[in-house]
Amino acid sequence: MNNRKAKITETIHGLTIEIPTKKNWMVLAFLSFWLCGWFAGEVFALTIVFGSIDTGFSFMVGFMLVWLTGWTFGGMMAFRHWLIMLVGREVIQFERGILTTYRKFDLFKGKKTYKMKDIWNFSVTSSANDFSLAFPQKKKLKLKSSEALKFDYNSETVFIAHGIHETEAQFLLEEIKSRRFLREEQFKNG
Repeated sequence: MNNRKAKITETIHGLTIEIPTKKNWMVLAFLSFWLCGWFAGEVFALTIVFGSIDTGFSFMVGFMLVWLTGWTFGGMMAFRHWLIMLVGREVIQFERGILTTYRKFDLFKGKKTYKMKDIWNFSVTSSANDFSLAFPQKKKLKLKSSEALKFDYNSETVFIAHGIHETEAQFLLEEIKSRRFLREEQFKNG
């Protein structure tokens, strides 16, 4: 039985890997409810602003325009997060010496490209978020843990393939190695 999240597609020019974004159903439910309230507030504020055009500019209209700008921006960010979580996919493409990454349905973030010849230490890594509580024993409480692929590019470390399990991350790494998009020395040893 194949429980892999990633969908691997060979193309004429290379390889495409698509990974569905991680879904948190509680956050999705909350954002769905919150966006309904946000929309009601947006309509209410627009009604006040456009209903006041005949009476001229006042402090209240000016305040509502400033408030509406922030409210609209906040709603757009919440909608973006909701949409990505609901139907988004992380896409990783290896084509013609270029590694491209992007998220489908991310309304504000574009594609990132990396020259494959400049990639080093390509490997699987744990992207666990450890949160240290002030316990006398100094134990760490692990809030969230997921595997990812990572590589060094110029002076930064880039993480891709977020939210997959270790076995799937290892499988993807082996698939990438077998396709020889990168030279053996570009992979991290050990």
